[in-house]
Amino acid sequence: MLAVGDAYCAFNPVFGQGITVAACQALLIRDALKHDSSRAEREPLETRRLQHRIGAAADFPWKVATTEDLRHPSSSGSQPRVQRFFGLWTTQLARLAAHGDRGAYLAFARVYHLMAAPAMLFHPSLLISAGRAAIRGMPEQNPRPRALNALMRSRSA
Repeated sequence: MLAVGDAYCAFNPVFGQGITVAACQALLIRDALKHDSSRAEREPLETRRLQHRIGAAADFPWKVATTEDLRHPSSSGSQPRVQRFFGLWTTQLARLAAHGDRGAYLAFARVYHLMAAPAMLFHPSLLISAGRAAIRGMPEQNPRPRALNALMRSRSA
């Protein structure tokens, strides 16, 4: 018996990570079954090891979700220093992305959408971009898309 998806770890639907984590866990099971069926002798599937890998697939997204939740004043928990540092760093990357830094945007999007390893957020080019912004200031912010402005005008009317 294996616990996967929401049976293992239920995510806040606001972050949209639950289905992605469940899909990653399903791929782990598929690969384990494929590997298991290729064995000449019939041994039981190593469910303990597989369950550990299934849990590891949820670790980073869980940390992201709880870190974001703990930023809000209404939360009752407190963030460890590592989480506070990570939150400050990702806030800086989000600001860089909003100001047109394509590298910051791609790293942020890929990691938060679980398409890249978290180490991508600490790529040297991002550190250089953040350093440059700290010295020279942020470049002018990207303009808001016209379609969003039109939506806002139609809602206020």
